Amino acid sequence: MNLSDLGYSKDIPVQSSIREVPASMPNTSKIYAVCKRTLDIILALIGLIILSPGFIILSIFYLYGENKGPLIFKQKRVGKNGKVFFIYKFRSMVVDADKKLKENRILYQRALAKMLYPLKL
Repeated sequence: MNLSDLGYSKDIPVQSSIREVPASMPNTSKIYAVCKRTLDIILALIGLIILSPGFIILSIFYLYGENKGPLIFKQKRVGKNGKVFFIYKFRSMVVDADKKLKENRILYQRALAKMLYPLKL
């Protein structure tokens, strides 16, 4: 799968500000990375447990609100080495917003212009 399959133009340059980590990391760096990852997971789980009542309340509003639809939005993204993955996030827009945006050419061009403006191409 490539960028054009996801609806992106091939004309848009993709810049990456992520530095590559050398394969030969010192042992202290590896220990640090494992500890950091473990702490990240534990804190994320604690956060999910604490915030879960709020998530339930939000889902009730989405079920009975004006713009009914799923609470979680799923989208394909391109990651490291061109690997495609799914991102899940709370829906803060109308249902099928990405499809509606691509159908309206003027809105799509405005969205791309806003997205590319910080890059100053």
